[in-house]
Amino acid sequence: MAGSRSLSEVSLSEYVPSHPDAYPLDLVGCQKMIAQYREELHATRYFLHGSRGYSGADVIRMVRSLNDEIMQLSAMLASIVARYPLSSVQQVSDPEDAIQFPFLNDKWVGLLLGRDSDTQEIVIQCAIQAAMVFHVVLGIKAMALNEEENDILYRIYRRQDPSPIARQWRAITKMHAKYPVIDQVQAIINKRILHALHGIVQASGIVSDACMADIVVNGQGIVVVIEKAMEIDRILTLEMTMEDVTVFVAPLGEVLDLERMECAFRQEVLSKESFVIGSTDMGICCLPNANEASSWQIILKPKVVLDTTFT
Repeated sequence: MAGSRSLSEVSLSEYVPSHPDAYPLDLVGCQKMIAQYREELHATRYFLHGSRGYSGADVIRMVRSLNDEIMQLSAMLASIVARYPLSSVQQVSDPEDAIQFPFLNDKWVGLLLGRDSDTQEIVIQCAIQAAMVFHVVLGIKAMALNEEENDILYRIYRRQDPSPIARQWRAITKMHAKYPVIDQVQAIINKRILHALHGIVQASGIVSDACMADIVVNGQGIVVVIEKAMEIDRILTLEMTMEDVTVFVAPLGEVLDLERMECAFRQEVLSKESFVIGSTDMGICCLPNANEASSWQIILKPKVVLDTTFT
């Protein structure tokens, strides 16, 4: 795109606000970056939505080119969240008066997930959605990777069975010449997301070395989040404690009753004498008293993560 700069030429400080009042300026910078993604990956979207004439090799090259950009975007998200550590959020007596956590701002979530845009590239949606879920998990100190666990994601992906999405693609393209290319594209997307997630862990600074020993490491739970973000058509609810991560899914087309879910979760918050630190159309989460085990829940907007229709 003429006149644009690559992410490697852009300082993250240009997009990270020094004060909550400056937060909207950060959205403008991120919007420009995502606009650049749209421009550069238009051909990828065209292929994924049904073109049988586009070069598979070119698609793979474009997907590979996203790796550095996604990693830098993840680092930028980590830098933003690090400006607002959870330890600085003061507890309030009434959950209705809870402090809103800037990272869970409605506009911010909507921008990254592209919920208002029909042109947001599918591959970017997948990567950012998976990275965002994982990053919020880190943000509440529910889990962390240590030296013994930091390769668990690679081990899982080496032995994983074909995902439902891959099986759908194979059924649709059984007689298609690009059958091997589809598998290669999926493998590259998986690898790129893994790199992005590791970049988040390294850049976040939210989990300090001093508290690493006090945090329960649940590598299997991390894998659950990533697998579900990549493999199911719609993610509805993610419920997590220090010990476990569970993802609930619903059939395509089922409407999520946000009011009912929020009411149920509000009761849980009150019963634990906790307080809400964020509430958006993406979800709500709470942070209990320091003496209690961490508990968190997020309700994700129903979303198709991959379009498998060939027309």
